[in-house]
Amino acid sequence: MDAGSTLGMVREEDFLARKLDIQLDYWAAEKWQLENRLLVGERAHRHTEAFQSYENAQLALTLGLQQHELFLSKLKLDSVVDDLTHFQTRVTLLESQVRLEKEKVERLKQQQSLGGQSVLATKEAEFVDKLHDASQQIQDLRQEIHGLKLGHATEMTKVSKELQALLRERDFVWNQLKCLEADFCCRLKEKEAVVLASQEDIAKLRECNELAQRVGDERAVELTITKMELKKAEDESLEMKNMVAELMSEKVQTSASDELQNAYRRLEEVRLENRNLKELYAELEAKHDEKMRLDKPVKTGKKDVTTRNLSSEMEAAAGESGQCKRLRSRSRKARGEGVHLPSSKVILFLTQNAGEDCKAHQSW
Repeated sequence: MDAGSTLGMVREEDFLARKLDIQLDYWAAEKWQLENRLLVGERAHRHTEAFQSYENAQLALTLGLQQHELFLSKLKLDSVVDDLTHFQTRVTLLESQVRLEKEKVERLKQQQSLGGQSVLATKEAEFVDKLHDASQQIQDLRQEIHGLKLGHATEMTKVSKELQALLRERDFVWNQLKCLEADFCCRLKEKEAVVLASQEDIAKLRECNELAQRVGDERAVELTITKMELKKAEDESLEMKNMVAELMSEKVQTSASDELQNAYRRLEEVRLENRNLKELYAELEAKHDEKMRLDKPVKTGKKDVTTRNLSSEMEAAAGESGQCKRLRSRSRKARGEGVHLPSSKVILFLTQNAGEDCKAHQSW
């Protein structure tokens, strides 16, 4: 796994975790607001219920008082009706008595026609007095009955008016009660709808919270796994670096050993060439001495060919010795620095003795 992609995943996980925390805080605040609204609605509902109960109790008390007054009025009316019935009964009795007296008067008249005039006159006078008294009593009773009827009518009118007023008041109160009940039912339905909506929102918030918690747990697990993989990748990278360093050191050692062997071979070749050069130089010097002894050349402006050849060979040897000196100084610098030497410098370092031999031959 690439380290850059792993770091990107870690940053994305951190961003998602922060976003999830912000969303959870927003949901918690919304839940708190809904719960507060629910509490306010319940408080208003309880207040409305208490007010409705108070109004219902007051209305029931008013209706009870009015029903009590109506019952008392009915009792008064029944009492008046009973009195009227009693008076009517008395009038009926008096009329029956008057009728009986009239019958007696007729019988007395019949007897008068048969009996004496004095007795008849006396009885007639008594009967007339009784009849007058009875008629007076009947008149009084009729006036009393008329007064009772007027009182009964007045009382009935008053009772009917009070009853109609009570009925109107009852209808008004009943209508008001129905309106209040309808309003209360509407408000109750609205509050129930709000409560149901709040409960649904709370349930959704709980589900979202649980989902967010599960997602957060999964993200945490993925983040932990990613961190473990990142650590594992770092360990593997460090191990690979160590292995590469070991391989590089082994390769350097192997190449250095190969170059050292080649340098030793080249050194042997240079030493062999040096010996050959020494032998050749000794042979040429011997030939030159022998030729100088045998024949001394005439001193002219020109040089001898043998002398030129010997001088050119000496210059070539000097050039080789100077080149060997420069290579030796470079090899010493490289050896003093303590760094890794390439194959050419190792060869120059190993040919140091050959350069010194060349210098000795030049000085000689």
